[in-house]
Amino acid sequence: STQSTWGMQRRATNRIVVPHEFHENQQEQINKLFASLTTQVDVASDRLRKMPLTIFQFTTCPYCNKLRAFLDAHSIPYRVVEVDPISKHEIKGSLYKKVPQIQVGDDGPRLVDSTEIVGLLAPVVGETITEEISVWRKWSSAVLARYVVLSINNSLGDGFANLRFIGTHEDLDLAKKTKYLTAGLAMFAAAHGFVRGNLRKEGRAAVDIPRETSDELRLWIDSLKGKRFHGGDHPDVADTDVFGVLNCVRGHPVFRKWSESSAAGPWIKDMQKYLMEHKAKPL
Repeated sequence: STQSTWGMQRRATNRIVVPHEFHENQQEQINKLFASLTTQVDVASDRLRKMPLTIFQFTTCPYCNKLRAFLDAHSIPYRVVEVDPISKHEIKGSLYKKVPQIQVGDDGPRLVDSTEIVGLLAPVVGETITEEISVWRKWSSAVLARYVVLSINNSLGDGFANLRFIGTHEDLDLAKKTKYLTAGLAMFAAAHGFVRGNLRKEGRAAVDIPRETSDELRLWIDSLKGKRFHGGDHPDVADTDVFGVLNCVRGHPVFRKWSESSAAGPWIKDMQKYLMEHKAKPL
């Protein structure tokens, strides 16, 4: 079908350049950037907060929301450019064709891939990414993000909810809402093949999506061991990664359900409050 062909072409294009290769081509600029940030954490963090940062994103992309949650948690200001989900003309000049991408200044490096970007920035703000945090980060991408996609594409009724969700989304203008709705048709098809198949490769049944998603969220909350956040009194990279994945569908009925009636509800509300209090205004 046309939609499945479009999806296959999109995935093939996205694989042309991988993040570490993209960064290797800018290694001198990246080394120069981080050399300027290699100092005491409080000084480095302050320098980072004064750098103009521009995020190129899809507002409903879980990986873009991971990056924004991390930056908000550390009061790092940034400007957002919403990328057209069909043409991607806002990143047309970049060899890397996926989001998020973050431009540092006017002539600094372009960093890509939320895992890579946060991995580079975490030491600057004093964050240590332990092995256990890395496990949860991988889980948020390989498992939770796919359950989120399936949760909003599980039935025809979900499809209508998606129309309302995109149609009333405050971060999208009318033209991009139309493009998102078009792309959503391909996502609905992909969810029942490509996404579900990848979840099964991770050892999940991917049959009863609401129950399985609830079970996955319970595993995450159990890992907190009674703490407010995985990081204790404040979120760590595991918290911002997991919350970012869920927050990509904020305003959707499934997000309200997770916030109000799942084991993760109190944690979601605490994360919303913390990020709102710490989010910096753009420079």
